[in-house]
Amino acid sequence: MRISMPVMAVLVLSLCAASSHADTVFLRNGGRVEGKVTRKDGKLHVEQPDGVVIVDEADVDFIEPHKTPIELYEDKLGEIAQMADGQGEAFAKLGQWCAENRLKTQALSAYKKAVQIDPDNLQARTALGYALFEGKWMTVEDANLARGLVKHKDAWVTPEAKVDLEKLEAATKFEQAKAETERLRMARAEAELQAANAKADAAMAEVEALKEQYRDRDYYGYGGVAIIGSGHSKPAPEKPIVLGPGDRATITDFNPLNGVKYTKPDGTTAKILTVYRIGAPPVTRPIYSNTPPQIIDPNKK
Repeated sequence: MRISMPVMAVLVLSLCAASSHADTVFLRNGGRVEGKVTRKDGKLHVEQPDGVVIVDEADVDFIEPHKTPIELYEDKLGEIAQMADGQGEAFAKLGQWCAENRLKTQALSAYKKAVQIDPDNLQARTALGYALFEGKWMTVEDANLARGLVKHKDAWVTPEAKVDLEKLEAATKFEQAKAETERLRMARAEAELQAANAKADAAMAEVEALKEQYRDRDYYGYGGVAIIGSGHSKPAPEKPIVLGPGDRATITDFNPLNGVKYTKPDGTTAKILTVYRIGAPPVTRPIYSNTPPQIIDPNKK
């Protein structure tokens, strides 16, 4: 069996429209094709309304001949021509038969002949798009206009109904727009909240990082230096001062911030340690021990 995929696709279509074709070609695989058959170069050319199917003769079991729709149409025209009366109704039925068999041009012609013979033939008038209004045949559009109807999209309605429908549609569009605006507002608020949360998380992470950075600098705590007053009976041991990037420290004979000198409990002048840290105001304290604290400055290489 040698039938290509495009041919098989057309075969399926032909089976669905069997009543509108002529000869029936029965295939060895159990399928069939219907249409007007002609032979050419060892192949069958099956003519159908939507194209031609080509089948190898070797794939054919047998052919059952039939008349084409056009041939049947011509036979029916001949039968009507022999009628003494009732031709109007016969042409109306012929128009319906043509429409069912996809003979659109012939259907239109048959309906028009029916109206010429019988102007009040309801089937033909309806098929041609006419409606009866106040005893007169007119197009459906003219009849509806004469009834006082107006067109709204694909329907004919009263003017009042059209106004109501347009109001309803406008209200629906407004509610849809309102809902969409609210959705966008909520989405924007959610995005802003997420951005704010991310910013807060980043700030907290930065604070934690700074705390970790300053955690072991000295026992005076983060961001400043405690001042040991004269009330202490024993000076606290001087721990190393660990500076961070950009920090600096100085040891002077007086407070560089206000020029004040400090006196130890024994009456001698104390050296003044001033620490300048990034992000914090400078802090000073007197050095009570005789040995100044070690300053570990990563900024010095």
